[in-house]
Amino acid sequence: MPRPSAPTTAFAALLAVAATALVGLHATDAGLDVLLRRMHLRPASTAEWVATQPLPGMYNFANRARVSPLDMPWDEVWPEGEPGAYVNHYPPRVATFVQARAGFRALPCPAFVYAESAVRGRTLRTRWRVAPHGDGLRLDRAGFDPSCRG
Repeated sequence: MPRPSAPTTAFAALLAVAATALVGLHATDAGLDVLLRRMHLRPASTAEWVATQPLPGMYNFANRARVSPLDMPWDEVWPEGEPGAYVNHYPPRVATFVQARAGFRALPCPAFVYAESAVRGRTLRTRWRVAPHGDGLRLDRAGFDPSCRG
C-alpha cells in the first residue's frame, strides 16, 4: 500500500490535534469557558481566538438568540417559560447573515441582538448593539442602557 502524501499526513495530523483539543476543552470548566467565549466572539486573546478556529463550532451548545428594537434587561429578553429561538451556529450570526443585514440596514434606529449559550451548567450571555455602518453593519457589545427603551 502506498504511503500517504505529505499534505495528506499533515491534514490528518491537524484533524487529530483538533479532535484532541475539542475533547480536552470539553473536559474542564476552563475549557468550556474558552469555547463559550468563542461562540460570542469574546476570546480572552488573539492567540485564544486563533487556536480555536480549527475546532467545529456547531451543535456544541444550547445557543439562542433574539433580535429586538428595544434595549432590555436580561429578565425581559426571555420571559419565564419562553424558550427563545435556538440557533445551531454562533449566535451573533443572526445579525450577519445576508437576509438579516438588509433588515438591520433598513431600520431607522439601532437594534439589539441578545445571545445566550449554555453547556453543562455554564452560561454566557452577550448583548450587541447593531447599526448600519458604511456598506455594512457595526456590532458593539453593549451593557443595558435604560435610556434606550424606545
